[in-house]
Amino acid sequence: MGVLILFFQFVSLVFYYKFISSEELYTSSASDTSIFWVEGCLWYFISGINVLFIIRFIYVQILYSYKWFNQIIELVSFGVACAIVIPTIFYIRKKYLKNKNQNS
Repeated sequence: MGVLILFFQFVSLVFYYKFISSEELYTSSASDTSIFWVEGCLWYFISGINVLFIIRFIYVQILYSYKWFNQIIELVSFGVACAIVIPTIFYIRKKYLKNKNQNS
């Protein structure tokens, strides 16, 4: 189960950084709003799934005692989830402050 979760997370990590590298899709001057909504929603979906993986990591650490191999898989899973969630939080904050300054 842990290996399947890691596979899903690495695939989502690749998609996530593909979305970040194409930042013009997330600006307000994007010409095709359908691309913005499709890839933007997928980006937030990937981030939301990884927030659930962080919550799962905390739950597993509190309630279960794993062997060392499974513990390493859980720590790698936690690291990958943080690599996706933390930049998303900074991006959302940056976008919020930019919109707030434009409205002022």
